Amino acid sequence: MASNSLAYIELLAKDLTKLLTQDDDNYDVTMIVGKDNDIETFKIHSSILSARTSYFKSAFSDSWKKPDGDKIKLEKPNIRPKVFKVILRYLYGGVLELSELTEKDILELLVALDELLIDNIIDDIQNYLLNNNTDWIDQNFVYYHQIVFRHEVLKKLRNHWNNTVCREPNLLFYSEDFPDFDETSLIEILKMDELGIEEVNIWKNVIRWGIGNTVDLPPSVADWTDENFNSLKETLKDLIPLIRFFVISPQDFCQHVKPYEKLLDKEHYDDILQSHLNTDWRPSIRPVLPKRIFPQKSIESEIINKQQAAIIASWIDNLEPKLGFFATIRTRKGKFNNFYENVQSYMYKSIENPYDFLKNNNDNNVNNDNIMLLTIYECLNSNKIIGEYKEITITRMSRKLRFGPTTNSFIFTLNVNSITNPIISRLKLSNIFYDNTCRPDDFKRVKLIDYDHNEKIISLNSKNIFDIRCFEIFQGEKNIKVDQVETIRLVKKNTATEG
Repeated sequence: MASNSLAYIELLAKDLTKLLTQDDDNYDVTMIVGKDNDIETFKIHSSILSARTSYFKSAFSDSWKKPDGDKIKLEKPNIRPKVFKVILRYLYGGVLELSELTEKDILELLVALDELLIDNIIDDIQNYLLNNNTDWIDQNFVYYHQIVFRHEVLKKLRNHWNNTVCREPNLLFYSEDFPDFDETSLIEILKMDELGIEEVNIWKNVIRWGIGNTVDLPPSVADWTDENFNSLKETLKDLIPLIRFFVISPQDFCQHVKPYEKLLDKEHYDDILQSHLNTDWRPSIRPVLPKRIFPQKSIESEIINKQQAAIIASWIDNLEPKLGFFATIRTRKGKFNNFYENVQSYMYKSIENPYDFLKNNNDNNVNNDNIMLLTIYECLNSNKIIGEYKEITITRMSRKLRFGPTTNSFIFTLNVNSITNPIISRLKLSNIFYDNTCRPDDFKRVKLIDYDHNEKIISLNSKNIFDIRCFEIFQGEKNIKVDQVETIRLVKKNTATEG
């Protein structure tokens, strides 16, 4: 049925925005924004701003407003004019122009929006920052932390920082402004068992942090007095007990810990020293903290995102795509990261030669092993991704290998940048094994989807070995043009190696 109304939202927004750019005597509020040499006065309209946010509704109420003749006067020294202009254009015209803002400006914008109770767009801006500005975040890791952890509403940015620091702690520990990092937060990080950095490097940077927060220390430790050591020891009193000295190698201990011997209690230092000199030594200090675990590596893909990786990993763990299951995932706002982190598999960077394990059947490393490979194809001129996951069992038989995909292998399709309507088709035959003489021609035996590198075309290897959902994936097309291809090696958490 035809609508009885015509909408001209863009025209409305354009006309309202003119109130900010043209001389208008109908304003009733003068708002002074900024401080020091960066101050600007805005002529605005209380009726518009009151309708847009409860903050201004309260500010212009009789109990709060400050009359200045026939106008209302309002001051906001903690918001810069550049940022406030963007907010005003949004409040008047419904358009948030972020392209003219730096990353630092965007963080200030988020803080200002939180203060002005304009919280309905905060999640979108956080997503924008994470999707477009991660390089800047990595380069300003400490400053970024200082801002986002002061404001509870910036949950997505907080989660991103927490997830990143475990996998890439060098961004924190080796940043130039690491000495400015908050001590309470540093304590929480040092308590982590999963932290991808060697213990000696943690210690060296904790010393750097302590020196940066202790006054009057000579440049060289060789020139320090007992008073200097005591001052630094006091600065680091809550951090030193969290360093796992017993896992530091004897060489690193001698070079990097021994010069700071006076920072440790004598009993503690003697325990560490004895542990390096006597293999049967049992430390008197308990408990002894274990060696840290290098965290799982998240996916590094230009085709799929973390949410899509989580879905693929859930299929690997035999969680089938039931409607209710995926509907629940889509509506759990802010909990995607938790879902992704809890799946049992994680993904490595794309590899160039995924079938190297077949090239040398005398390699002892391929004896009775399972190889997990994920190949992703981004279809050309389409919003479609097609992929294949192969769980390949390898068994040595004399000088030959028996290998092939297990029934946990599958093909699938996803929409680009979306988790809606995923389709998976599992291999329905029992384990497929082949005797292999390690000829290049044999590699195709483990492929579920054929890929023509020259023509950049994919086709289904065999319809008969999949369940019926394979027809939905290829939708009757024999050959599909692709734009981009990635092959990724997967490894289970419990078999992860350091580094």
